[in-house]
Amino acid sequence: MLNRRQTVGFNALARPRFEVGRLAVRDDLLTALGGGVLVSVGISGNCLGYGRPRPVVPRIDPSQKTVYRGVAPRQRTGGRSSRRTLARANLCRPALRKTGLRAPSGDLPCSATRGGAYFSEKTMMTIGAASSGWERAARAAFAGLAASLVACHWCPWDKDCDRWYGAAHDAPLRVVSHNLAVGPGGALAVAEQVEGFPRLRYAPRPSGTSVDLHAAISPAGFECPLVAVGDRGTILVSEDDGERWSTPATPVRDALRAVDIDCPFTTAAAVGDAGALLVARTNLDLWTPRETGTDRTLRAVALAGDLGFAAGDGGTVLRSLDRADTWAPIALGTSVDLVAVEFLVYPRQRDTAVIAGVDGVVWASDDDGERWREIDTGLPEPLLQLEIGPFYPRDGRLQLSLSMLTDSGVWHWYDRADDPLSLPYPLELRVHSFTEASMFGDPGPVVLVEGGLQVWRPCMTCD
Repeated sequence: MLNRRQTVGFNALARPRFEVGRLAVRDDLLTALGGGVLVSVGISGNCLGYGRPRPVVPRIDPSQKTVYRGVAPRQRTGGRSSRRTLARANLCRPALRKTGLRAPSGDLPCSATRGGAYFSEKTMMTIGAASSGWERAARAAFAGLAASLVACHWCPWDKDCDRWYGAAHDAPLRVVSHNLAVGPGGALAVAEQVEGFPRLRYAPRPSGTSVDLHAAISPAGFECPLVAVGDRGTILVSEDDGERWSTPATPVRDALRAVDIDCPFTTAAAVGDAGALLVARTNLDLWTPRETGTDRTLRAVALAGDLGFAAGDGGTVLRSLDRADTWAPIALGTSVDLVAVEFLVYPRQRDTAVIAGVDGVVWASDDDGERWREIDTGLPEPLLQLEIGPFYPRDGRLQLSLSMLTDSGVWHWYDRADDPLSLPYPLELRVHSFTEASMFGDPGPVVLVEGGLQVWRPCMTCD
């Protein structure tokens, strides 16, 4: 069983401003000291509270002449911007579609999903050198590795780990999407950093409505606004990190139960009761209805470029091939209620669409929904929520992996024959929603429970 802590996942949250440095490499500039410092800073930053560090050997590619350096995102912390050391620079171009992050040219092994970007520790950083200089690049990498392993022994973490830590909040929050959480009675809160552990709290914000809010989307991209939806066709939009919210007029009175936005923002879609489907193109103040041909409740929607899927009760699935303009039904051959739609995006392989039923059965397609593979995950109880990840590369491809929330906690499923399903994060509290994203150094997952949240704190492994 591949443990999630064997991978590094960075999710650009809380409205990050992400920067990528680019530095040309020449033989006379690449020294053991310089390379060692670069790698040491990255790995030591990981040791100091941003995950579970393991030995990392940067990939040496003699054909490249570029060093990519990750610079910390700027996160909203109590209304101010802060910078923290980050060893998990997201450098993959597919993230442009789902996360809005900027990346240098060239694909690196990583995965962009609605939750952010995931990539293996061995590809955290790429040090490229001219052919004649690759040996010195390797020496630099290993020098940095040695220094970072020493730094690991000074990690300030105690041994009270591999368990949940809780924090209470007053707002009745029921659904979380990274740094945004919503609930009944117009409850709405935005993640803020605090002292102690967990470092995360959801601070209430005035939503301007008293209707129940059923879904929210907080994409991991800095060019996307925050959106929440709820009863009576209510849509809330924020363009300033959740500080202020507007309520655009909508042409429906049915409850809206799911929303997605393609980042950088071009298209957004919201779905709900009685087959309601609304689309906004370039302007989130203008939402127009689309014909769906169904009166079933739609409970999930996901967009990826020209492609879009919506799913709901009775096995209902709709597909769009023109950026959510027109929608047509497709058949999965099931009558089970469908509760999740996600996309897996990875370099040099086609996007994979994933639709999940409440019974834990999943359908996957990598040809725009023409053919579907049915997968029984073996989930022993009803599925409440699903996310793509953790990162699971095999045979040169990123294989399908899922994080799934049930009443028992957060499950992981991997597309393989041996031991595909496990429960790494059991939880005996009443659960509502979760995200695998890490925020403010809390490694995650984050689970909303009755009256508060729970964050899993992993142990270090370098001592």
